[in-house]
Amino acid sequence: MLNILNIIKNFRYEYSNFSTTVKYLIIMEVFSSIGGGIFSFIFIFYIVNLGYSTVFYGALSSVSGFSYLLMALPIGIISSRIGSRKMLFIGSFFSIIFILIYVITSNVLLLYSGAVISGLAQAFSSPNFNSLLSKASEEKRRNFVFSFNGFVNLIGSTLGITVSGLFPSLGKFLFRNNLMGFKLALLTVLILWTISLILIRFLKDDIKIKREERKKVPREILKTMLKLTIPASLIGLGAGFVIPYFQLQFQYRFHLGISAISYIFSITTFAMAILMLFVPFLARKRGSLSTIVTFQVIAALLLLSMPFSSNLSSMGLYFFSALYFFRTILMNVTGPVQSSFELTMIPEEFRPFMSSLVSLSWIGMNSISVYFGGIIMNYSLNLPFYICASFYVTSSILYYIFFKNVIKK
Repeated sequence: MLNILNIIKNFRYEYSNFSTTVKYLIIMEVFSSIGGGIFSFIFIFYIVNLGYSTVFYGALSSVSGFSYLLMALPIGIISSRIGSRKMLFIGSFFSIIFILIYVITSNVLLLYSGAVISGLAQAFSSPNFNSLLSKASEEKRRNFVFSFNGFVNLIGSTLGITVSGLFPSLGKFLFRNNLMGFKLALLTVLILWTISLILIRFLKDDIKIKREERKKVPREILKTMLKLTIPASLIGLGAGFVIPYFQLQFQYRFHLGISAISYIFSITTFAMAILMLFVPFLARKRGSLSTIVTFQVIAALLLLSMPFSSNLSSMGLYFFSALYFFRTILMNVTGPVQSSFELTMIPEEFRPFMSSLVSLSWIGMNSISVYFGGIIMNYSLNLPFYICASFYVTSSILYYIFFKNVIKK
């Protein structure tokens, strides 16, 4: 009983008394993640229902990624001049624009333009959000701040994924048209992201370097950044072959409906959110690096096992779903701790640039593989798993080798 009380006491201490900026960023994350959960789950089905193929979906994803790739480094530099808060506002505004394009048109060229803008939105938003979150949190509690933000993100995503499976039926009921249900889902995302944008005006902290204080990135810091980008590139490259297509993996292998798939995804995301709160305690005990690498290697091995579950006749769906559940949790639950671990190695003034660089490497490689993932899937449902797992294992090994001498809890 005493141990339980101590655990509760530790939870209350570590996950309370955040700064005002952290609180507003987390509230923003609530609305952003609900919209993101809806969009990330429903968009591939929306594209297919418009009459396009998985190859076209892969092409859109690649265009978005390359748009990010071209702008990530310049934006990382610009943010230090005009401030992370303003960059976050611009990125949120672009998010609203690209969603609006997807709602009102199915024209190929306009869809591609929406993909370009979505890449810009992410390039402006993601690195600056993380940098502001890092600045507004105490170093000794940064793992907990990032994990709580990750928890909120996943709870929001769970809600978004859960309701997203209902939109096609809602469209059919209200408009006698499934496609209108998808458009209604995107409009919901638009509203949620607009609320998130409005909340930016309440942020107090900012990261902005005066002209006379600007300096070149030291050689040692650049070396650390390079070490961070290599594993991130391998993870991004591997992920593109299979992760964006998991919804269709369930549909093509087991003929599941969209609602059933959304429940599998939402249950997984909800469980991951709960477990994410415990990871900082584990990282404090075993070390951040050990926790990150161990979880990622086990996740890669589970991913490697997934194609074999399809051979188990009536039990195949249950094994495939279980492996998806544990793989997804293990691969992603350490994300906030990893972000905190990496940001702590970099001085504050260079964190937006580092975040942009790491995101650039992940998304750049992912933009290449997601296109080929759509092509390969037309010929084999299994091969993408083997390719992805091999990149994941290689990345984990290199990550450990690069940072085994870094003592960070």
